[in-house]
Amino acid sequence: MHNDISEILFSEQDLAIRVREMGEAITRDYADVAGDAGIVVVSILRGGAVFTCDLIRAIDLPLEVDFIGVPNGFDTSSLHYTLSQQKLRVAGPARTVSALESLTVTDFDLAREFEMDRDYQRLIELPAGVVSLDGVTNVTLSFDTTGMASTTLNISNIRLVNVPSNYDMEILSSLVSGVELYGPKDEIEELSADSVVAQIDCQSISLTVGQQTIPVTIQIPSSTRIFATGSYTVQCEVTAK
Repeated sequence: MHNDISEILFSEQDLAIRVREMGEAITRDYADVAGDAGIVVVSILRGGAVFTCDLIRAIDLPLEVDFIGVPNGFDTSSLHYTLSQQKLRVAGPARTVSALESLTVTDFDLAREFEMDRDYQRLIELPAGVVSLDGVTNVTLSFDTTGMASTTLNISNIRLVNVPSNYDMEILSSLVSGVELYGPKDEIEELSADSVVAQIDCQSISLTVGQQTIPVTIQIPSSTRIFATGSYTVQCEVTAK
């Protein structure tokens, strides 16, 4: 089959290694400058499309996780966590893959999911047409809780915001009981119930006239590193003006 070939200048393995090196170089050199438009990869020479596709497949993308269910102003960088895999090698349409700067895993709801000393499985979210070349579809999210502590408080500071002009609201509950809070040990030890607010944001709920059970979010205005877990509600009386 190869009798007409006198010499192999570059083997398939040589090309694969070089493609991988170039992909790693592109990932490194353009990680901070690609911007929203991503990286444009142009194939010029005849037959270069195959090589370009291989090059695209060799680009590794970092994995990221977004945190939801956090208090206003919470500093998510104060959470110390790791993913079992930091990068993923993917393949897909050139236009799609070259526009990607990172890949996300399923959002982590800090208020509903967090527990001390536990690991969590997250699904890697791949755009349509993009597949994992590493064969990895899930990663493990782990938190380093060294230096963290928790406390449970009863909150009497219940606040209404964004009340519609055509309604009056009276808060019937005097306490939000058993609010569990996590954060750095030194801040948790200094935290008092007076520093915590149970907030009712009327923009995020559907109001009806009469008594109503309404969810609250737990806010800690004095700290950017403390968060609450769990779901909490209060009773309110809603009247039309």
